[in-house]
Amino acid sequence: MAITKSLTDAMGGNIRGDSTLGKGSRFCVEIPFAVSAAEMCNAVWMRG
Repeated sequence: MAITKSLTDAMGGNIRGDSTLGKGSRFCVEIPFAVSAAEMCNAVWMRG
């Protein structure tokens, strides 16, 4: 978990967790990223 936290912080993201006794834990990692112009163009082309 420490490695995940370090990588998430380095990439400007967030990590959060939820734990329920007897059921376990759940974690969510969010990492921001930008879509390249080529990908945007491709997405528009595919939609028609």
